[in-house]
Amino acid sequence: MLVIAVLAATSASVLCKAQYVGVAPRTITFEATADTLPPVDQPPVQFIEVVPEPFGVERVPFKLKEIRLKNLPSGAATNFVMVSPSAGFARATTVIALNPKVVPYMLSGFYQIDALFENPENPEAVVTGLSVYLRLSFQGAPQIESVANAASLQPGVSPGQLVTIRGAHLSTPPLVGEADSAGLFPSVLGHSRVTFNGIPAPLLYVSNNQINCVVPHGVAGSQTAQVIVERPRPSGVNDASPPVTVPVSETSPAIFTVDQSGSGPGAIVNTGAGTGFNTESNPAPKGAAITFYATGAGTWNVPYPDGSLVLSVRQALPPPFPEFLAPVAPVSVTIGGQPANVVRAAAQRNRVSGMLEVTTEVPAGIGAGAQPIVLKVGENDNARQNVTVWVR
Repeated sequence: MLVIAVLAATSASVLCKAQYVGVAPRTITFEATADTLPPVDQPPVQFIEVVPEPFGVERVPFKLKEIRLKNLPSGAATNFVMVSPSAGFARATTVIALNPKVVPYMLSGFYQIDALFENPENPEAVVTGLSVYLRLSFQGAPQIESVANAASLQPGVSPGQLVTIRGAHLSTPPLVGEADSAGLFPSVLGHSRVTFNGIPAPLLYVSNNQINCVVPHGVAGSQTAQVIVERPRPSGVNDASPPVTVPVSETSPAIFTVDQSGSGPGAIVNTGAGTGFNTESNPAPKGAAITFYATGAGTWNVPYPDGSLVLSVRQALPPPFPEFLAPVAPVSVTIGGQPANVVRAAAQRNRVSGMLEVTTEVPAGIGAGAQPIVLKVGENDNARQNVTVWVR
């Protein structure tokens, strides 16, 4: 996008019918790289002049009449130029700059707009056009460096799990996915798409070097999954990363941590005696309930579309009345090496369906301080994470 700032005189003049405005030069070209944010304080700039016509006429008023779209290969960047202010008096110096809020999110290719100026007090006069070209080069094909559990940052995936993909040229500058009116997260975000064994993954967040997404349930039953990041070109051909093969298991439980490092104090809330986040200064009493959040619980007891926003976890199911949207595999927890009573384990409400919420009770016979907490779902646990909970 281009920002056009006009520094103009403000005094009026007597006009004749022939007066209009011209621009010099009539054509300018920018070169930029797709997906790259230019420095906010040093944007690429060019200069033009808005001049009165015919030659020698003083201070003719001008106004931006129209931004005419000439060549937009992606069909998406319809507002990559703006004029500010859009009116004034010629002769004026015009500063033209690329706008970092739009250009980095455009596909590579060749773009053109025409900025049309007129004399607003003489609409029958000549309309002058300025052609602005943007050559947006291709940054490079996507490259995957790692695919990891979003909570533990360790390798291995399971159906419905939240994962973090790291690499290069993965997408645009940061964008956060949002659920649509049907409660589904998008499978294309920032012109990027991720597939597991060819199945599109719901996308929660994308950036140049990181993508957070949900493993499709369609990988269930597979021993491995091929992960590919795809990005389109204006020609219609997708650039794809070399496939990365990751192991698939029925479950791969991991607890989210406070600092998002994959280990250390868990993102835990005291929900029994006492409230608030579990911290060293606000430890959980022995025998009290705590609630933590995890992913990698595998398939749910009720089929749920990939990337769905969980709107209810209280719906009643037929006898024996299991928790709605709970893991098919059994869930158990130990704290300080001792079994902890699991009060409930189900999908977290108002979150994407890969999030598991577990409420459990702190065993009465353990020591105080930072105690290891281990979540087991099915045959697998998160012991390698070294997650802790504060106990008093």
